[in-house]
This record gives sequence, C-alpha cells and structure tokens, in this order.
Amino acid sequence: MDFFRRTFNNIKLRLHISKVFQEASKYPVVLSPECLELAESYPAIVAAVIGDSLGKSSTLHVYGYLLLLEKLVNSCSSAFHSAMAQNCALQENLVLLATGRADGAERRRSRHLARLTLLEYSRMFADVPELRSLATLATAAEQRTGRHLLRAIVLENKSVRIIEPRPQDIVVFSPTESTAGSAVQTELPAVWPCSICTSMNRRSDESCSPAGQRGTRRRAPFHF
Repeated sequence: MDFFRRTFNNIKLRLHISKVFQEASKYPVVLSPECLELAESYPAIVAAVIGDSLGKSSTLHVYGYLLLLEKLVNSCSSAFHSAMAQNCALQENLVLLATGRADGAERRRSRHLARLTLLEYSRMFADVPELRSLATLATAAEQRTGRHLLRAIVLENKSVRIIEPRPQDIVVFSPTESTAGSAVQTELPAVWPCSICTSMNRRSDESCSPAGQRGTRRRAPFHF
C-alpha cells in the first residue's frame, strides 16, 4: 500500500508542478515565489518537467520555458543545477533547440535564446566538475552543426533589407542595338614611313616619292 500511495503522490505532485510551470510559461517575465519554492524543494521533478516541456510544447510556450529556466538557474541553489546535469532529456532538448531549423519568427527567437543559454552554461559551469555535462552542451551543438555558436548568433543579429528598384536603376537594352560585327575605326597617322627607304611621307600619299612606285606604305593588319 505504501508503494502505491507514494506512486500516486508522486504523480499528483508532478501534475501539479506541470500545471504551475505551464501557467508560468505564459507570463515568464517575473519568476513567481511558488515556482522558485517548487524548484528548491523538488529540483529533479522540476528539471524533468521543464526538459519534457521544451520538446513537446508549442513554439510560443517553448520560449516561455526557456525564460523560466534562465531565471531558475540564476535564482536556485546548486541542487537544481545538479538535477539539470543529471537530466539527459533536458540537455538534449536544449541542443536540439539550438541546432534545429527555425521557420518563423517565434522559432528563430527560441533558437536564439537556446544558443545564448548554451554559451552561458559553458561559461557558468566550466569550473564545476559535477556540472561538466552542462558546460559541454555548447561544444555538442557546435559539433552537430559544424559552426561556432557565437558566430551563428552574430549572423542572426544581422538583418538584410530589401530595397525596391528605382526608375534610374533600370537599364533597358534594345534588341536592335548590337555592337557585334561593327568594325573598329582607327584614325590613320599624319605621316607614314616607306618600307624601302624609310622616308616619311604624308598621309595622302599612296607611294613614296624618293623610292618611286617600289616604296609603299605598310598596311596595318585588319582585325575582325
């Protein structure tokens, strides 16, 4: 009877915690005293509830749970941190949120916050051996994507603005106008040297006067 009573009480407690945090995820601006008290009293159950919710909730509620988790990490004692380090589902869902595709503004916002969370864990828990699983989540995400999280966050912050073309930006080409096949016009020099005696002759002369008909101007090759 004690076993069934404990099991029933645990299920009842988990359902209560799930309901409390589900409501809190809708308004995660301020962490309620009840949420903080539950996290301090039942850290393992709260970590499990948040971990499951990150993988099953709607896009809007996921962002709320991420904010709640951030506030709990900053406010709770090391007991809650240890519960997070032992919860594989919570860690996996955080990595999935940071590395998955983000279609839509809400998903992009959740992914951005998840990436910031992993980077913060890598700094916050780097010197705590028992919390190493949390500190290495950023590295796990980078190994899956092949990209540095910090660079991915910087690229997310860059916005691309599309500018409508102006009338002066449009250049119209007529199909009847073409430069193909047009001869290259070059101006002849004022004088030209004779190929026989190298005397300089006027441009209008067709033959060299000193050399007679034997001396002719050198014709430039014709280029097509």
